[in-house]
Amino acid sequence: MLILLLFNTRTKLTVTQILRSLQTPSVTPEIGRALRTLSSSKYALIYKATPGPEINEHDEFHLNDAFESASRRINLTDVGDEEAETSGPEHTMRTSELLVRDRRPEIMACIVRILKRHQTLEHSQVVAQVIEELRLRFVPTAADVKREIEALLEREYIARDVNEQTVYRYVA
Repeated sequence: MLILLLFNTRTKLTVTQILRSLQTPSVTPEIGRALRTLSSSKYALIYKATPGPEINEHDEFHLNDAFESASRRINLTDVGDEEAETSGPEHTMRTSELLVRDRRPEIMACIVRILKRHQTLEHSQVVAQVIEELRLRFVPTAADVKREIEALLEREYIARDVNEQTVYRYVA
């Protein structure tokens, strides 16, 4: 946001001028990422005069006078960063671990809602209904649903039917 505010008084700024205004001695990863995002997003608010993704101190940025938007909010997501912190197998593995951890409560809540509604249901029906109910947000795998069913069985939110082991019932 600070970078955009600098363009309130000028339509053209060099990276050196931006750094001086921000009181930063060199291009930090955050400033480089912000400049790339502002100049490469779907709504390019500024554009870089020199081609290429690298941000150097001699680069010049211009305000995009042709920019128009009917909406007031613009989502400026980060453009792919070349740095090691956001690339590589470690980052991918960490991201997928966070996704799985964040989705677990949603899957559990969905299982409980379905069993509360039906009172008793067979395993395959529970899995199918959970996948169907959550598919607009994300598509859980059958293994994910099974893992959460086991966790709910351990915590005694649901129980197996006495006569049929593949049927679950809601515990009130």
